[in-house]
Amino acid sequence: MVDKALFSSNKDDWETPGWLFDELDREFEFNLDPAACDENAKCDKYFTENENGLMQPWYRWKDAIACYLVRGRVFVNPPYGRDVGKWVQKAHDEVEAGNAELVVMLLPARMDVLWVHQHILPFCGPFKPLNKKEVWAAGLIDGEGCIFVRANKPTESSRHKSMQHDLGVQVHMTDQKTVYLLKEIFGCGHVRVEERNKENPTWKTAYRWTCRGNEAASVIKKIYPYLVTKKAEAYEALAFSLLPSAQHRWERVPEELIAKRAQHYETLKQLKRCKEGYIAIDTEIRFLRGRLKFGGSKNSAPFPSMVVIFRPQYSESGKWE
Repeated sequence: MVDKALFSSNKDDWETPGWLFDELDREFEFNLDPAACDENAKCDKYFTENENGLMQPWYRWKDAIACYLVRGRVFVNPPYGRDVGKWVQKAHDEVEAGNAELVVMLLPARMDVLWVHQHILPFCGPFKPLNKKEVWAAGLIDGEGCIFVRANKPTESSRHKSMQHDLGVQVHMTDQKTVYLLKEIFGCGHVRVEERNKENPTWKTAYRWTCRGNEAASVIKKIYPYLVTKKAEAYEALAFSLLPSAQHRWERVPEELIAKRAQHYETLKQLKRCKEGYIAIDTEIRFLRGRLKFGGSKNSAPFPSMVVIFRPQYSESGKWE
């Protein structure tokens, strides 16, 4: 059992060790520290507690006279209290909005908390050795597959009272062995056999593998690190999957939730036509060996640490980085 005292929020001001920041700064060249104080700020541009970095856009002015806007290369060692998840979400949102060129966060190495599973792991590369079958499947879905959200309007006879949006992944082709192998690799979905019209002998029998709902989200999470052409679509689909369930005892779904799900539905449709200027995010986790001594403390911290990096995968020009 994990000792809860190791992650107590009684102390949340763990100052970054100078050697660690210097090492990261050499690699990433930071220009903004949004969670600082006057005594321990790591960059010339920083936000104090009173300025509240959670409420500020994470870019900086390069020149006060020219007012030339520079996207942030941000280092964040947030307060380790109950709001740490808000800082992680802020990092994700600022990269997605294009305010930050990249964000590097120093965080407690906890893998059992909601903010890790919402904003880091779904967009992260694999921790285990590459699964060659999953890499192959990702390439197939990238080229031949379809990632979609389907909108199903309630009918007069339907028990549903609100619009239902459904996430899905699909591959449709004539190679029976390949389609059934997809189902075997992911252990989910179903295969529909479509017999062609015998009056057209040149047509072949087709096979359609489809995953829906949580199964589709699980497939997308596994293949996300390996996607190229459908990276943006997969990113939007994962964002859709993180919304609360729209189904609750056949009651009406809140209009706000329907609007959010419909927005992802429309965005995904637009991405199928044009991906120009869309930003998808990749995250990277680097676990630190041992336990850090924060702020010149003689004793090591009572918890392990990790560095999490948020980067935009899709550039503003629409070209892959």
